[in-house]
Amino acid sequence: MRPTNRNPRSRRLIRWVLAVPLGVAAIGTGCEEKAPPPVERTPVVVVPEPVRPPWHGLPEGGHAVTAAADDAALAAARDEARATSAAAREAWSSASPAARADWYVCWGAPTVDGGTEYLWLRVETWNEFRIEGRLVNEPVSTLTVPYWPGDLIGFPAEELADWMRLGPGGREAGGVTVRVLESRHGEPPPDVETSR
Repeated sequence: MRPTNRNPRSRRLIRWVLAVPLGVAAIGTGCEEKAPPPVERTPVVVVPEPVRPPWHGLPEGGHAVTAAADDAALAAARDEARATSAAAREAWSSASPAARADWYVCWGAPTVDGGTEYLWLRVETWNEFRIEGRLVNEPVSTLTVPYWPGDLIGFPAEELADWMRLGPGGREAGGVTVRVLESRHGEPPPDVETSR
């Protein structure tokens, strides 16, 4: 028997093998009594899957991490990002066109299994009602609407999950959801690109 955790949201599979011996008694044909052969007991063996680091690589480069849908710390980080988004939008609006290329927003795209995958977009337009940007990472999940890196995606401003301004040294402002994940799981491996 090989029970497997098949939760589609789970990135960690737990597998175990349970061996149960079957005792078979030999029945003699004569009058003599024969004791059944000894039953050989097989111990229960737990075979865990190799532990995956929380950050896992993406095909186009970069890394992702999986979190529970009801994660309170990430929900609070999204609320903080939304609360500071008006000031961020003003800073983005007053930046030069070259400096605007360093601004990113995070949006939760619906997946076919009813979940949400958070995607990062390089901001192209941002007003108080709507945000549009070019997708910078390839989705890991199957989305209800398929998107590919470079696609222009627009969404209502109230659906913003995070915002971030990058610079030569990496994150310079925003990125509160990223900070929560890094405080929990450590920084992504060094091969992750942190600036454009």
